[in-house]
Amino acid sequence: MDSSNTICSQCGIPLAPNAMFCSNCGTRYTEQTTVRPLADQASSGTGPAHFEPIQYIGSSSPLSYGNSPFDSTSHGSTGQNHSPQPSSDTKNTLSSPTFAADPYRSAIGGHEQSSPIQQMIDGHAEAPQLRRGNPNISLIIGIILLVLLVVGGGIFFIVKSTGSNTNVTSNGSTSSRTNSATATPTPIPLFTDNFVDNSKGWGLANSSGYSSTIGNNIMTLAEANHKILDMTIPTSNNISATYSDFEVTTTLTLLKADQNDSVGLYIRGDSNLSQGYFIDIFGDNSFDVVKIFADSSKDTFLVSPTSSSTINPVGRKNKLTVVAKGAKLVILINDKVVSSISDSNGYTNGTIALFVENGQSSNGVQASFNNVVVYPAPVRLPAQ
Repeated sequence: MDSSNTICSQCGIPLAPNAMFCSNCGTRYTEQTTVRPLADQASSGTGPAHFEPIQYIGSSSPLSYGNSPFDSTSHGSTGQNHSPQPSSDTKNTLSSPTFAADPYRSAIGGHEQSSPIQQMIDGHAEAPQLRRGNPNISLIIGIILLVLLVVGGGIFFIVKSTGSNTNVTSNGSTSSRTNSATATPTPIPLFTDNFVDNSKGWGLANSSGYSSTIGNNIMTLAEANHKILDMTIPTSNNISATYSDFEVTTTLTLLKADQNDSVGLYIRGDSNLSQGYFIDIFGDNSFDVVKIFADSSKDTFLVSPTSSSTINPVGRKNKLTVVAKGAKLVILINDKVVSSISDSNGYTNGTIALFVENGQSSNGVQASFNNVVVYPAPVRLPAQ
């Protein structure tokens, strides 16, 4: 097309041949308009063709390039430098809607990277890609440890709650059963009495200078003849029981006594007081252990009278325990071991009795017993 008669409707400057933009104001033309002679226009009844100007990436005002928009051109004025000649690439680009500079467009590896908006414009929008993460190993390990902790705690609770049971025996005592390898069950008593009455058949007697009574959970013995008054543990019908290895405990109180009066246990004895061992607690807070013979002149101290802070004074209760196992004798007062004896030529069995003894220096002794219980000898002797 001959563009020699084409002019810019914005500024009225003739358009250069084949130019798409005005060299004066930079206006782009959507179509080229050829100016026909006025005679032709008058004969056809039409005026000059009109078209809408489109600015080339800028405002409607002329662009400034140096001091003057277009220097050194056939259409510019003196002192102008150069006109903005759009390249062929710019023409192609401007055939599409114009957008501001896209920050997503950058040269990466020699290729353009389009933004999501540009991808939509180009007609091939892509769905965002979801990144699949690796499994969280720490979280998995934590869950496993928590499960193990809960299961272990449940097992421990079940074992703990079922590991110990208490059973009541026919005679009212209790025994405990545990799953512990070191725990031992509480043994069943061989004999026990709390002196509610004389249903066990004790050989009670009263005469001049001595007495023995049972009532109100107490056995009371009194002696004023400077002798020994003993009450042997019965089996039935006043028949004495015989024990070999055992543990016997009684709770006793000296009610009236001096330093030569005593109360205690007589073990591995007989009805004639011709054998066995006396364990005495005296009115002056001392104790002894005496081995007796049929010939009383041979009686021997295995433990001489010994003061002990463990012993409570007259009028207060004391707990006396004797463990006899083979040749070993262990004495405990108020649950504390006060003596451990080995008698290789000693007695191995006999009766057990409660007693009081009136010494030569007082006019009488009186003591009470709250209970007595006999167990089989323990597997291990108490340690001192």
